[in-house]
Amino acid sequence: MKNSILDRFNYSFQSFKEDVFLVEAESEKSFTYEKFFNDTVRICYFLELNFTDIKIIVLIGKNSYLYSVYLMATILSGKTLFPINPDEDQKVILNSLKKLDKKYAIFADRALELSISNINLIEALSHLPVPKEFMPKGPEPYQDLVYISTSATTGESKIVIQKEIALLSNIDDLIEHHKLLDRKKIATPLPLFHVNALHFSFFCTLFSGGQLVIFKNYDPRRCFEFIEKKEIDILSIIPALLTNIIQNYYVLKNFNISSLKYFVSAAAPLSVESVKEIKKLYGKNIIQGYGLSEAINFSCTLPINISEEMYRKVMTGEKFPSIGIELKCNEIIIVDEDFKKVAEGIEGELAIKGSNLMSGYLNTPAGSGFNGKYFLTGDLGYFKTYENQNYFFISGRKKEIAKVLGETISLRELDELIRAGNIVKNDFFAVAFDNLYKGEEIGVICKIERIEEINDLTEKFQICFKDIKKNKRPKVVLFITSQNVRTPSGKAKRAFFKDYFSEFFGKRFLGQTEFKVV
Repeated sequence: MKNSILDRFNYSFQSFKEDVFLVEAESEKSFTYEKFFNDTVRICYFLELNFTDIKIIVLIGKNSYLYSVYLMATILSGKTLFPINPDEDQKVILNSLKKLDKKYAIFADRALELSISNINLIEALSHLPVPKEFMPKGPEPYQDLVYISTSATTGESKIVIQKEIALLSNIDDLIEHHKLLDRKKIATPLPLFHVNALHFSFFCTLFSGGQLVIFKNYDPRRCFEFIEKKEIDILSIIPALLTNIIQNYYVLKNFNISSLKYFVSAAAPLSVESVKEIKKLYGKNIIQGYGLSEAINFSCTLPINISEEMYRKVMTGEKFPSIGIELKCNEIIIVDEDFKKVAEGIEGELAIKGSNLMSGYLNTPAGSGFNGKYFLTGDLGYFKTYENQNYFFISGRKKEIAKVLGETISLRELDELIRAGNIVKNDFFAVAFDNLYKGEEIGVICKIERIEEINDLTEKFQICFKDIKKNKRPKVVLFITSQNVRTPSGKAKRAFFKDYFSEFFGKRFLGQTEFKVV
């Protein structure tokens, strides 16, 4: 492999120029490597002419060919890329912008209701003539390459600094792990502003000569239509969308998805039930991965050539499906509260060391989040050794617990207990909230589309709760009608919804669970 992003960009152009690189699902337009190269160089030239003193490009938009061109051009012009969710709350976006310590420009794919000036619209700029001798300079070796805002599901958002060397280290391992040099076709409805789609789907495809199908919006029928039409090898997705694919089986079952080698799932916890259902209904494996923005993208992933026996053992034989084995670019250990390694099968915190780690958080003291060379993930889990390989399992997050009368209760385990009966089909998750009498109590957030669902769901939750020990039983269920309950990457917004239970702080719960619409 070449040693820089610029080298790899040029290599892909020279090697695959007439082949299709990217397909927009909505428009059904295909773009070759040559087209992508020329348009990217054009935008690089535009940025050099008009934004010389700008160090950071804030990119706000949804998946599209033009978005991907601006994304690549930002990096190749030597500026720092900061992709932001266009559906994020205005206050959150403004708070992120306030943290930037260098001059920036904003490019968006639509008019934004931000109380800030100088927002440039993403345009094709196909009329712009580019001198024949012009070539992008590429990023400096140790500059800040990409800023990623953490999802803030358990606290205040931070900005992760990703460097070129760390990014390429992770991408190389993923290309090798998934055998992408065979020029596979990947499809994803996940947003390119998130590390999963950005690094795995976009960069891995670009640097391996593959083909990428991107969706601006998720539609299960559209996804399966393109799997059949384009003979897709890998669909990169998240657990919430896998659940949707299970629920839409009778709509999707007639599509021919024989080309699909497997689903890739990451960004949020996967359930054993989903693994079983996908296998039963579609006959496909789910290659679950695990990673953080702080480690570029994936740190662990299930082997793609895993035997059926091993797949059943590690994906359905434990409480939680395995996140797989560590990638070569990093080492993962499980440690206790004193940072001592724990034995096989013992729960502790995952700690990561490797060439794929971030250089730090923006405007935060050096070493934040680290113990020596290891980054402390905040994720709880354990490992088990099979065939001389350590398979890792995630059991929860340190902050995703409730302390009820001093007893520690895992919110993720509670999610799985409720989900075990497969009675409640709606999206839901447990939340810990402050309570005067017990320190904390447990509630549930449940997403509904129609008010008419409430009576049926109330009965179903009551059935599920009967099998849960009294001290772990949720005391309040809030039905949410008007907003998303998860981040774009599928993580439960537990911290965000904690305040929704504030009215129950002084309540002494003695009997039945309370149900309320918000």
